[in-house]
Amino acid sequence: MTYGYNVYFTERQKNRVACWSPDTGAVRIVAGDGATGPGDSQKLQNPYGLAIDQTGHLLIANKSKNCIDRLSNRLDPLATVDATGERKNRFIGTINYPMGPSSVNVCRNGNVLVAYSVDGTIYRIDSYGHLARVVGALPSANVAIKPLRNIPPADVATAALYHPAFAIESPDGLIYFTERGHQVVRVYQPSTGIRSLFAPSAAIDALYLTRPSPVTLDMAHYHSAYPTSIAFDATCALYLADILQQCIWQVDLAAGSVRQIMKSNLRDPSIKGGPAAMTFGPDNTLWVLDHGEGMVIGYVKSAQGWRRVAASCSTNYAAVKCQVTESAGIVCGR
Repeated sequence: MTYGYNVYFTERQKNRVACWSPDTGAVRIVAGDGATGPGDSQKLQNPYGLAIDQTGHLLIANKSKNCIDRLSNRLDPLATVDATGERKNRFIGTINYPMGPSSVNVCRNGNVLVAYSVDGTIYRIDSYGHLARVVGALPSANVAIKPLRNIPPADVATAALYHPAFAIESPDGLIYFTERGHQVVRVYQPSTGIRSLFAPSAAIDALYLTRPSPVTLDMAHYHSAYPTSIAFDATCALYLADILQQCIWQVDLAAGSVRQIMKSNLRDPSIKGGPAAMTFGPDNTLWVLDHGEGMVIGYVKSAQGWRRVAASCSTNYAAVKCQVTESAGIVCGR
């Protein structure tokens, strides 16, 4: 155990962001309803993803307010990341006013990658608040969602995405994202376009999900059911959380396989949720916000496999009966 940092996570049902210390167990609300100090000025409505930028600011995907809110490590309220900080309801999207940010992650160069699930677009935002669309056609009456397919580079700019809910840049510069409308994980590379990480037509054997971890599947025989989060560890290994399968998978792209590393330990069989968000700490502890268990749980890898750490934080999600469709955000910082 090393720790020495805080774990921030969204409590969407309560429109707030909590900060928990794995070392002391202390929990405080830093933004939204119930926050004290400077953070109480942040009015959150359906907060989803979280990130820490390169200057130590906490970024919050304030989905229903259609903006990315930014707090300093001292919790001072700062300007929103978007160009104007003002949003208006409208039917057709424009480059200045994308709608429904559901995930926020920091790229290698410090830019911010945001998945706008309502618009069906993914943008990069620089430190000045300028937006550059990466993938996804702008919403209009002439853009229709087509059946899932691989998209060549020439068609990326005009291809409509079906509810991209989470997007992250890999260590080698690729964009991995979940396309929730199709329940798939996609990869974007400018030279090759967009492709599905797993075969969309494959059907996972339900028996695998009832067996204890670890379970290993060939990627050709795996299909995500409700992917919520993607993460990379310190060795650049890829991980996928699936809330409906109630487990987290390690994806071995070279071997073409997925390995189940954890499964939710549900206390109430009526709760169908599982891992809604995950992130790696500086010490490579994997922190999971698990709606099924109603808490934040840590996992570490050893020679014997993955095991839980002693520290955990109750989020009361079990008490409010979050639905299986609930996604969330979690990130580690000082």
